[in-house]
Amino acid sequence: MTTATLEKPRTRPKLRFTKAGDPILPNGYEFVNGKLVEGAVSELSAWVSRKLNFHLDLWILDKPIGLFFTGTSEQGFQCFPFLPKQVRRPDAAFVRRDMTGQFLLTDGFTKDVPEFIAEVISPGDRIYALDEKLDEFLRAGTKLIWVINPIRRTARIIHADGVAYPIREDGVLDGEDVLPGLIIPLSSILPPKVD
Repeated sequence: MTTATLEKPRTRPKLRFTKAGDPILPNGYEFVNGKLVEGAVSELSAWVSRKLNFHLDLWILDKPIGLFFTGTSEQGFQCFPFLPKQVRRPDAAFVRRDMTGQFLLTDGFTKDVPEFIAEVISPGDRIYALDEKLDEFLRAGTKLIWVINPIRRTARIIHADGVAYPIREDGVLDGEDVLPGLIIPLSSILPPKVD
């Protein structure tokens, strides 16, 4: 005799809009091609994202040149002139901004194009969906993208012109001229190897 477990079916959040017609997004969701899309997450990708964001936070600490936004449950970007309602949430993003006066929005999504974004691949990510997201940011004007694959222990650096090059585990993530002076050894944000 088998025992069945009864699990409550997972309900998809209802899509709602502001009076201005912008989507109201639940944590962990993006608004892609007119639909709510849940971001793929795993303990591994969340752990690597947190380590990455720790390094980014340290780098920006004494540099009043802009803002880092972290995590898919945080700030969304609505910066795509070719898809005006689209909202994307990269795992990390840097927006160059004058940090004097009123520099933080009180509501809504960020309309500024981030100069830098990072994505940490989760086992549930679909490559074509990730490539579409990266392409949207490049088309909007993002200058530098890091794509980190914690399972393969590699990364990919993508420039504004679409040229990409791989980084192995013993390599470094370089902020280049977008985040000058930022160098993160890839191995420092990956979990220890298990033999």
